[in-house]
Amino acid sequence: MLWFKNAQVYTLSDSFEFDETTAEEQLQQHLFGPCQKQQTVSLGWVPAIPDTDALIHRSGNNYLLCVKRQERLLPGAVVNEVLAEKVEAIQLNEDRRVGSKERQTLKDEVIFELLPQAFLRSTLNYVFLNPVKKLLIVNVASDKRSDEVTAFMRDSLGSLPVKMLSSDCQPAPVLTSWLENPETAPEQVLLLPDLELSYSHNPDIKVRLKNLELESDELQMHLSEGALVQQIALSWQERIDCVINHKAQIKRLRFADLLTEQALNDAGDDKASQFDASFTIMAEMLVQLVEDIRHWFQTRQPS
Repeated sequence: MLWFKNAQVYTLSDSFEFDETTAEEQLQQHLFGPCQKQQTVSLGWVPAIPDTDALIHRSGNNYLLCVKRQERLLPGAVVNEVLAEKVEAIQLNEDRRVGSKERQTLKDEVIFELLPQAFLRSTLNYVFLNPVKKLLIVNVASDKRSDEVTAFMRDSLGSLPVKMLSSDCQPAPVLTSWLENPETAPEQVLLLPDLELSYSHNPDIKVRLKNLELESDELQMHLSEGALVQQIALSWQERIDCVINHKAQIKRLRFADLLTEQALNDAGDDKASQFDASFTIMAEMLVQLVEDIRHWFQTRQPS
């Protein structure tokens, strides 16, 4: 079954059009292939549901795609150890100092030599697309990895006019106001005692509070001194527990047992039907959650 752990949320421009047949043909031109000996990273499309053929899986207006990423792991400590041996050998044999430029050249040579021996690590990066809602969600935790996936998707499809949901949202002041005045929080939201604060006058100051009552004097003191919520854990409709941060990113997703049980009841015995059942429920919930997030935090109408 498939349940996202993180959601990097993007909005698609009104000009974006998606044709499943055309997209399938385009993705076929960018299938995954293992890292070559001197290749650090390899990206490519694989079937959205394991052990099937289609690269795109559809459930209603929701589409699931999967980018496989393989990288060669070359620990910096190993590179530095071999580099130090080469530098020492030059200093002893040639009785001279190795400059920074030459050291960098030697380091590049070491990496080139060691790369074919490096271990391989593969990950599956799922992408959820709803063209009707103009919504794109990438199941990765980091901004860097999300940018990598969307850039590869853009190269594959020829166009992907998206922007981060955060460009139309300003969660920090709204989340802060919910803590200052709990009655202003939406009925479907239960704030949980796991949050991080920062101060606008010094963003380097981070205050992490966990297992502390939200009505506590300590928290209210930080808020009275101008602290803003950078991220907070919450429960939405008693169906999803997650952390929402100041970038409108959704992390540490956990779907309620009633949803996972529903997916099990809807699915058959084969992996394909289990993937489909969980994706159908998950996609429906995420669309609703993102629509609420847009409503809560939106600062202007999307262009």
